[in-house]
Amino acid sequence: MPTHRAMRITTGIVDDPTRISIARSNADAAVYPARMKWWHGPLVVMVIVASGCTPVDDDGAVPQVTPTEATSTTVAAPTIPGAANGDACQTGDLSFRGEGLIAALGGIESDATGISDIRWEPSDSCERLVISFAAGSGAPATALGITAVTAVPAAGFVRVSLAAEVETTAIADMRVDGTLIDRVFVVRASDGSLFVDVLGAADASLAVRAFVSGPPSSIVIDVIDVPDRPSHSGVAVSDTAVVFSPLPGPALYPVTVDAYAQPSLRSVRVQMTNGSTMTVDRALGIEGRPDAWQAVSSRIDGGPPGPATVFVGTVDANGRPLVGATVAIDLP
Repeated sequence: MPTHRAMRITTGIVDDPTRISIARSNADAAVYPARMKWWHGPLVVMVIVASGCTPVDDDGAVPQVTPTEATSTTVAAPTIPGAANGDACQTGDLSFRGEGLIAALGGIESDATGISDIRWEPSDSCERLVISFAAGSGAPATALGITAVTAVPAAGFVRVSLAAEVETTAIADMRVDGTLIDRVFVVRASDGSLFVDVLGAADASLAVRAFVSGPPSSIVIDVIDVPDRPSHSGVAVSDTAVVFSPLPGPALYPVTVDAYAQPSLRSVRVQMTNGSTMTVDRALGIEGRPDAWQAVSSRIDGGPPGPATVFVGTVDANGRPLVGATVAIDLP
C-alpha cells in the first residue's frame, strides 16, 4: 500500500504521518442525542438559478473572526487488535456495512468527557480511524456513553454521534488524503452536542464497521472499498465551509442548506441569486466557539426553477463571495 501523510487543514501540529493532535480551548456542555443535522470569515450560501428572480433581503456585510491558535497535546495510544501486523480489518468477526446505522456503542456508565486524539492507521486491508477520549481529570477514559455510528453512502461520509457527556474536543479537523479516507471534522451541532464526520475519498465506495476498544476507551472505525458499488456524489469542502446538503443533482423546494463553518466564526451568510441578481441574502449568527466546526442550516422555501448553483463561503465588506464550496443542482 502507498504511504500516506496526514495533514491538518486548519491549525495544529503534525508530529507523525499517522498521528495528529490539535488542542483547542474547550467549552460548554453538549446535549445528547446528537441530532443528525446535515450542515469559516462569514459563510455564504449562494444559489444561482437560470430564470426568474425575487426581491433581495440584504442584511449587510458580516465581520470575520480569526480562529484561535491551537497547541499540541499527546495521549497514550490504545492497543488495537491486528493493527501491528498490517491486516487490521481481517481480525474480529464484525461485518462491514455500507448504509444506515453501523453500530450502537457504549453504555449508560461513562467517564469520557472529551475527544483527546484522532489517529489514522492504514493497513494492507483497510484504513482505520481511532478516536480516543479523556475523562474529566485528563486521564484516558475507561468507558464511553451511548454513541451511534452511521454511514451516508450518497454523500460518502460516516457520522459518529457522541454521547452528551462528551462536551469538549482537542481536535477540530484532520486531513488524511488516504485512498479511502480524505478528511475528518469534529462538529458542534446547533444543540451543543458533538459529532465527528469521516469523509470518504472522491472515488471510494465505502463499507464500514465500528467497535469500542480499550481500556483506555477508543472508538475504532474500519473502512474498506467496495468496487462494485456506485461512487458517491460527495460533500462540497473548502477552507471555510463544508456543505453536505443539498447534494449535486436534482433538488426540490424547499431547499435545505446544511453545512458547518470554520471554528471561531461568529456569523454565516445565506444567499440565492438568479444570474447576477441576488434573490435571497440572509445573515445568520453563530456562537464562534474555537474548538470545533459549527453547524449551520437555512431553508429556502421557494424560488425560480432551473439549473442552480449553491455556494457556501466567506463574503467581503460589500457582501460579495470570496472563498467557498460550490454545489450544482437542478430545481423544477
